Amino acid sequence: MEALFSGNVMVLADGVGNHPEAIRGNGVVVPSGSVTGMTLALKRILTLPRNELASMASASLDIAKEFSVERAASGFCKAIWT
Repeated sequence: MEALFSGNVMVLADGVGNHPEAIRGNGVVVPSGSVTGMTLALKRILTLPRNELASMASASLDIAKEFSVERAASGFCKAIWT
């Protein structure tokens, strides 16, 4: 998530929480403990063309705008009190 908020492309996450939702094609979801998965994900990202990396970095910043502490707290409160 920190990489996403920084506008970085290398968003590699375990498929838990809202990480898959947040990535939206700007990174790779890797199963926990999968060395092969992590290796393939890094190879994929490191071999992307420069223009695709720039586009993904820009998209990451746009996606990050949708995530905030206020939104997370509101969703949490709705989940428990409704």
